Amino acid sequence: MEIKHNQVRILDKVFELMITKDEIRTRVIEMAWEISRKYKDKSPLFMPIMNGSFMYAADLVRAC
Repeated sequence: MEIKHNQVRILDKVFELMITKDEIRTRVIEMAWEISRKYKDKSPLFMPIMNGSFMYAADLVRAC
């Protein structure tokens, strides 16, 4: 099976790219801005609970 430029293979599965890194980064920054604005002068607690969500949560918290 030939892999296209917008696909990735993990073991025997092939996945198509649906959201680019830049789109994710942009949305994380937007969400961080919203959180910072909404919770200004407060200390929210971030608790990533899904498997694999730590990296996303870390990027979000760093951007806040």
